[in-house]
Amino acid sequence: HGPFYPIFLSWLMAIFGFKLFIFKFSSYLFLIGSQVFFYETFRKRVPSTVLVVALLLMSVSPELLYFGSQTYTEALYLFLQSILFFMVIRYYLEIEDQPKLIFQNWWIVLIVGGILFLMAITRNIGIVALGVCIVYLLLEKKFFLAGYTLIGFLIFRLPFSLYKKLAWGVTAANMSGQLNEVLLKNPYNPGLGSENFKGMIDRFLDNSDIYLSRLIMIASGLRSSDYSGTSALITILLYLLFAVAIYMAFRRNKVMKFTGIYLGLAIAATFVALQQQWGQMRMIIIYVPLIFLFLPWGMLELAGAKKLRWMQPVLVLLLFVMFFRLFGISVNKAKANNEILMKNIRGDKYYGYTPDWINFLRLSEWAAKNVPEESMIASRKPSMSFIYGGGRSFYPIFRIPTLPGDSVFVRMEKKPGEPVILNEVELRSWGLPRQLEYSMKRELDAFVACDDTMYSVYYFSDLTKPGYLEYLRQHNLHFESSLETLRNKIAASGSPGIAVVPDSLVNALLRNHVDYIIMGSLRLNPAQKTNRVINTVHRYMYYIEQKYPGIFKQVTQVGGNNDEPAQLFQIQWSLYGLDAREGKSP
Repeated sequence: HGPFYPIFLSWLMAIFGFKLFIFKFSSYLFLIGSQVFFYETFRKRVPSTVLVVALLLMSVSPELLYFGSQTYTEALYLFLQSILFFMVIRYYLEIEDQPKLIFQNWWIVLIVGGILFLMAITRNIGIVALGVCIVYLLLEKKFFLAGYTLIGFLIFRLPFSLYKKLAWGVTAANMSGQLNEVLLKNPYNPGLGSENFKGMIDRFLDNSDIYLSRLIMIASGLRSSDYSGTSALITILLYLLFAVAIYMAFRRNKVMKFTGIYLGLAIAATFVALQQQWGQMRMIIIYVPLIFLFLPWGMLELAGAKKLRWMQPVLVLLLFVMFFRLFGISVNKAKANNEILMKNIRGDKYYGYTPDWINFLRLSEWAAKNVPEESMIASRKPSMSFIYGGGRSFYPIFRIPTLPGDSVFVRMEKKPGEPVILNEVELRSWGLPRQLEYSMKRELDAFVACDDTMYSVYYFSDLTKPGYLEYLRQHNLHFESSLETLRNKIAASGSPGIAVVPDSLVNALLRNHVDYIIMGSLRLNPAQKTNRVINTVHRYMYYIEQKYPGIFKQVTQVGGNNDEPAQLFQIQWSLYGLDAREGKSP
C-alpha cells in the first residue's frame, strides 16, 4: 500500500480525533462519489441499458458495499479512479495534440497528473494508470499530450519523493526493496528466493484462475461467497469475452478503448505482481465496476450482428440473474449483521467477533492502557491493536525474517573457527542436562532448515568447545564441523535452504524499543476453532528463546487456557544485558 490513505486519515484524526465511525463513513462517501463520477463519465457515451445495469450491479454488490464500510484503501482508490476516468474521457481526449492548445488547457493536464500521482501513492498498482494513459495517447497519436501527461505527474511526484527522502528517510533503495519483495516466491519467507521467468508465468496463470474463475464470479453473484475452487474453463471464457470486447472497442468506441486498455494492463500487472497466497477480493474489487460495464458492453456489441441477435435475450437474462443474486446476498448479509450492528452501536464493541479475536482485542486494549508509553508493544495484527488500543501504535510482526542458505553461509564463513552443526530433532530427543543445554544455547548462531530437517549451528568459544565436543562424542550424538557438509545436504535436497538468525530477530526488536509482545490464538480457519492458529509470533519468540532462555516473562492473559487465550509477555532485556537505549545489543 502507498502512504496517501494513512495521510488522509491523519487529516480526519486531526479534525475529529480518533473516531472510527468517521473513518468508516469517509469510505462510504468515497464509494458513493465513485458511482456519481462513474455515471457522469459514461452517460451518453455507452448505451443507457448497459450503464444502468452496471450501476445497479454496483449498488447492490455485497463486496463493494463491504469496502464502503472499512478503513481500507479500496473505496478511496475507486473514487480516484472514477475521477481519472471522468477527467480523461470528458475533457482530456477533447484536447488536440498541439502544444499551444495543451498549454491553454494546462489545468486539465495538471488535474490528471495530480490524480495519477494520488492513485500511485494510494496503492502501488496505481502507477499502472500512468502507463495506461501514456499508452492510450500514443495509440491515438497524441504524442505531445502523452509527454505533458508525464510532466504533469512528475510535477507532483518529484517534490513528494524529495520530501520522503528528507522527512521519512525513504530512498531509492527502499523502492528497490519493494520490487524485490514482489519477485519473492513467498513474501513471508524470503529465504525461498525469487521467482524465475517460468515462476512468473505460473504466477500469472494461477492468479488468473484465482481472480477470474473464483473472485470475479463471487463478485458477480454467480458463485457463493464461500466458494474456494477454480475453473480453467471459466478463466478461458472470461479472457475470450474480454478479447471480444477489446476488439469491438478498438473498432467502434474510443471511450471503451481506453477502458479496455486500462482493465487489461492493470489486471495483468496485478496478476504478475501478487503472490498466489494473496488471492483476496480486495486485490480485484477496484476493477469490478469497470468489468460490470465493459464485458456486458462487448457482449451487447457482438449481439448486434444479425446472426448473433439470439444472444441479446440471453445477456439480459444473465444480467437480471446477477442483479437479483447480488441483491439477495446483500439483503441476507444485512439481516445477519443487523444484530451485531445494533449491539456495536449500543457500546458492545466486541460483539460479533469470535472468542480468539475478542481475547486478542481485549488484551490489546489492556496493554495500551497499562504498558508504559516509552515501551513499544509488538503485535501480529498491529492495525487492530491500534484501533482497540485507542490509537496507540504497535510494532508489527508480520513474518519471520529469514535468509537464503547461500547468504547465511557467506555470513558464517566470515566467523573465526569451525562451527558445530547439530540435528535439532536428535538434540531435543537426547535430553541434555538443563545446565549444559542452557550454556549451549548462549552460543547458538543460526537455525538452517533443509526440507523437513532443522539444523542448529553453534560457534563455541575456544574455552568451552573441547568440553562440549567431548560430551557429544561420549553420548554418541552426531555432529558436523563443516559448513560444506551442510551446504551439500541442502544442494542434494533440491531446496534452496532457509536460515533464521536469532540475533537478527532480537536486534529488530531492540532497534524499535519493543519491550512487550502480544501472543494471540487467532484462528487459521476463522470459521472454526481448531488447534491451528496464526503462529508467526509464537515462532518468532521460539527462535529468540532458544538463544536467550527465560527472556520472556508472562505479564497477563485474557481468556482461559482452553478458550483461545491471548497473552502479554515482557521482554527481560536486562537479564542478558541487552538494551538498545543503552547501546547494548548482541
